[in-house]
Amino acid sequence: MEIAQLIEIAKALPDPESRAKFATELYQDAKIELYEAASIAGGTPRDFRKRLEILSISIRPLPEIYYFGYMQAGYGHALMHCNGSTAREDCIEGFPWQLHQLDATLCPGYQGPYKTPDQREGSALLHHESEWTALAFWDRSGDRRGMSNSAFIARGEHSAAKMLAYAREAFPAIVLRFTFEIKVVGRGPNECTANLH
Repeated sequence: MEIAQLIEIAKALPDPESRAKFATELYQDAKIELYEAASIAGGTPRDFRKRLEILSISIRPLPEIYYFGYMQAGYGHALMHCNGSTAREDCIEGFPWQLHQLDATLCPGYQGPYKTPDQREGSALLHHESEWTALAFWDRSGDRRGMSNSAFIARGEHSAAKMLAYAREAFPAIVLRFTFEIKVVGRGPNECTANLH
């Protein structure tokens, strides 16, 4: 069942506590991620995490996840761990991409520096490489210049929808910047297309 359908079911429940119980059961049964459970319950991921802790329900850990993209004015694009520290790709065990490969080359239609005509914000490609997943897309939410892009990279093989759910939990302030839909528009090796909301 789609998350939008689950939210509609939750809205029909009589009170906020009923919605929170519904979301908790779905999360415990591993049918949804923490971010999705928070949406169903009508709160933030932080609020839902506190609820799980109070109820002594174990929280499924996120995979090891990184963000590559615009950080802040004067800092430019960099690789960041979900704990907020910058990271070097050569210090991450098994990391399959070099930093320069993350900068636009994994985005749809990349043809070389400043030679890529179609850089539609949110256009994404999903890549699986050596037990890692990258969801890379054109993004000018922080840097308005051409070739600006972002990528979420996680250890393990994950779907595009899972990658976005993990990104929402691990990097909420960054995801909130996006005013566009992230949509997988092409195929990487052994990939299928999917839309993300």
